[in-house]
Amino acid sequence: MTIRELAAQDNTALLEADGENLTLTDPKGTTYAVKGHFYRIGVSMDPVSGLPVEDNVSAFTVGLSSLVSAGLTSYNRLNEETGWKISGLDAMSESVSIAIESALLDKTLCQVLIQGHIE
Repeated sequence: MTIRELAAQDNTALLEADGENLTLTDPKGTTYAVKGHFYRIGVSMDPVSGLPVEDNVSAFTVGLSSLVSAGLTSYNRLNEETGWKISGLDAMSESVSIAIESALLDKTLCQVLIQGHIE
């Protein structure tokens, strides 16, 4: 097993064994139980000045295998269909819900970074 494969395996274990219970909701209201971690990013880049500005953008990181186990065989549905949401708890155990704007696949660590704005 290569170092990359070991890293992907360890990352999957962290996301799924130690991850929080999250709920993905598709535009029709169907829910999918997945595991992952929440990240409050809090800044975005101003398109005019190119400087970071305070924003309510955040993300959840979910293992690709968690999405597949939940019945989502293609993470691209999160990008192709509007109206997806993901919810879970933050580090302070407060409920957080995000309207999904993008889902970015990390093929090295086999995870998906799901970004959006907190509702």
